[in-house]
Amino acid sequence: MRGIKIPKIITGMGIKPTAGRLLDKSTKNYSSNEPPTPDLKSAPMKTDTSIAMKQELTQLAPALRRFAYSLTGSAADADDLLQNTLERLLSRGVPEDIELAKWAFRVCRNIWIDEYRARKVRQHLNYAIEDSEEPVADGAQAIEDQIALTEVDAAMQQLPDDQRTIISLVALEGMSYKEVADTLSIPTGTVMSRLARARIALSRFLNPEQPPAAEGA
Repeated sequence: MRGIKIPKIITGMGIKPTAGRLLDKSTKNYSSNEPPTPDLKSAPMKTDTSIAMKQELTQLAPALRRFAYSLTGSAADADDLLQNTLERLLSRGVPEDIELAKWAFRVCRNIWIDEYRARKVRQHLNYAIEDSEEPVADGAQAIEDQIALTEVDAAMQQLPDDQRTIISLVALEGMSYKEVADTLSIPTGTVMSRLARARIALSRFLNPEQPPAAEGA
């Protein structure tokens, strides 16, 4: 398996490259193979960037990368998107009237729309079988689990951009509807309706032979 390109903003901090990341059975967390959290203390930044902001970004980086991965469907592109997001946050700062976390997710999404969607970057998904601490019954079960995870990720990539963004923030990052609405600057009702449509669409992709539940159910 090819190595994953680690962003310069991370490799410049003495962090070693690692293998690709993998959604676990809950489809919420990634494997332990995800890159270590970058040490932003040594990252390039403007002189007015506060220590508190650097510390918060350090804690936020893993969640941002999960979100970036859900948008791009590629570990390499997720690293690039994370790098660009961190660089923009460090260079331009955050408006005083919004929380850093909400602004960071918004910046990440906007960069992806501007740069990655415009270039139609859609690389094949690369996975690595993670070294699990739990014993696996047999190789066949591991293969079945891997196929299931691949199908979920592939189905996610079939969703429209607005639906994939919302289901990623809710399912992967555990945001409330209000937090997602604040992050994306849309009404809470819009979040709920898009999320409902996304769930129905995922059900159709993953279970094409089963009739989908009604949207209001």
